[in-house]
Amino acid sequence: MEFKITSGHLKNARVKGVISFLFKEQKKFPEEILELDEVLDGAISQIKKELKFDGSEGKFMVVPTFGKGKTDFVIIFGAGSKRNFDLDKARRLGALSVKKAKELKIDRFLLDGEALSVKDSQEEIAQALTEGVILGNYRFDKYLSKKDEFRIKEVQIRVSRRYKEVC
Repeated sequence: MEFKITSGHLKNARVKGVISFLFKEQKKFPEEILELDEVLDGAISQIKKELKFDGSEGKFMVVPTFGKGKTDFVIIFGAGSKRNFDLDKARRLGALSVKKAKELKIDRFLLDGEALSVKDSQEEIAQALTEGVILGNYRFDKYLSKKDEFRIKEVQIRVSRRYKEVC
């Protein structure tokens, strides 16, 4: 599995899945998600409304793009409360992300680390997401006769342009 630090618009990401995060206090999607929603003709907003998705911790929504845009899926995880957010929650979100990507057979995906920037620096968020992905991807299958052959090939972690040089 290869990790890359990237910046730029989510709608231009050339991966099979874009994974972003929403805090409970955020009533509206960030501008980047709204741009992606526009490319998908409002599908993200519609599914958010239908599922009553509010950014609560542990909740998620999966939006297939059906060939619109440059990605196959947009996945948004609830990050819980901004006040209670810490690096350990970022690790858990990284682990949940890789598990959902494997479930959907997404071998190349982008994690929107910029969406989690609250108290900690984006460098620390990127580090925590990376640790979570590595831990979430681990599987002890040495003694299994039927092993899962699917492997994650690439994980991109998106940060803002000014932090990209630091990472």
